[in-house]
Amino acid sequence: MKHALILATGFGLNRENLNLFPQIPVSEVLQLKRLLINAERAGISHFTIFCEESSKLSLLKIANDKRIQARIDFVCENDNFKYEDEYSFVIQSNLLTYSTTIKAFIESTEDQTGNTVLTDSNNTAYGLLKLKKSDINKLRKNGDLSELLKGNSKNSLNNLYISEGYMMNLSPDQESLDRAKEIIFSNVGKTATGWIAVNINGRFSLPLSRQLVKTSLTPNMISVLINVIGVLSGPFYALGHPVIGAICMQIATILDRCDGEIARVKLMETKKGQWVDTISDQVSMLSFYIGLPIGYYLQAQSSWIIAVGAVNVFFYVFFIAWSFYFLLKYTDSGSLVAYMDVDNFIDEKKTTFVRKFISFLRPLGRRNVYSMAFLVLAIVGGVKLVFIFATIGITFFFLHVLEDIIKLSKIKKREIYN
Repeated sequence: MKHALILATGFGLNRENLNLFPQIPVSEVLQLKRLLINAERAGISHFTIFCEESSKLSLLKIANDKRIQARIDFVCENDNFKYEDEYSFVIQSNLLTYSTTIKAFIESTEDQTGNTVLTDSNNTAYGLLKLKKSDINKLRKNGDLSELLKGNSKNSLNNLYISEGYMMNLSPDQESLDRAKEIIFSNVGKTATGWIAVNINGRFSLPLSRQLVKTSLTPNMISVLINVIGVLSGPFYALGHPVIGAICMQIATILDRCDGEIARVKLMETKKGQWVDTISDQVSMLSFYIGLPIGYYLQAQSSWIIAVGAVNVFFYVFFIAWSFYFLLKYTDSGSLVAYMDVDNFIDEKKTTFVRKFISFLRPLGRRNVYSMAFLVLAIVGGVKLVFIFATIGITFFFLHVLEDIIKLSKIKKREIYN
């Protein structure tokens, strides 16, 4: 059980009054809650929060969040406390960081026996430390972390540079909180995949997410609202307005980033949320594949279009059904991005040329890529050009799925035989 002490009283490394920070909202999440959730995600399963008696009740309410499953104890100024374990992690209440940073720090100090403090490349110290019990008990008495930086300890304090995530020591002023918000939003935007997502879609989604995060809308609510816009693409294609249909899909694609950005800012990422987002996306695409051939048929009046369109819908439904099955059986995720884990089950030496070619085309299957492509095709060639490329794309992905199914079935047979 990994234990961490949260300092919500006393003084920090730079003599900050740590009692000022736990109840400060940082991007609509109270600082103590943000710290606890990130630390638990990094592997901490037991917290002891040092606090003042006058703030204990309010801090208890903050910690009583269903997202936090770790054991939490509170120790006030008049309570008896003596730390007995060999060491513990100590976190200042004004530390702004992400779970990846805390996790990297924990893993990097796993085999170290000395005192260690988190630093950046400039050796600036941040409020995450690993301390021996003698210094923890001393800290409990004087309540001043800055004494460690001055060398007032029998144990030397080693610096540990961590590059993952982000880190900042908050100050109780608006300038510091504004900077913290910028750091958080700049990092949630880094999850974008591909040039279009970073340089086009992200430039629209992030400003909108900054406004949406101030509302009571949950990421799941936003996913459903986005789906309404995405579903409109199908009816517009069917009514002979391919450009408007493509614009609806592109808008939905841009907004599709907002639910994930807000979930990461508010620390509300859940597996259920992944499934809501994924299912919403697929309903939009199903609307597209149904409406597209109808619109093309009304324009060209050729029955083969309906036949090909029906095959495309079948291919798409088959692809989604298998993908969902794979996610449920082979992964612990509700995001279609995790479908790429299928490669882990297939021997690279036995990969066919067809599979290698399809894998090469995989980036084209990203929503931010094909929605932009359909918009360009709709403007240049109308519904016909969109129909041709959509048919080629879904056919390739259907072949991709068939090979995955065959490969995985052979693996199962070998396991049963062995």
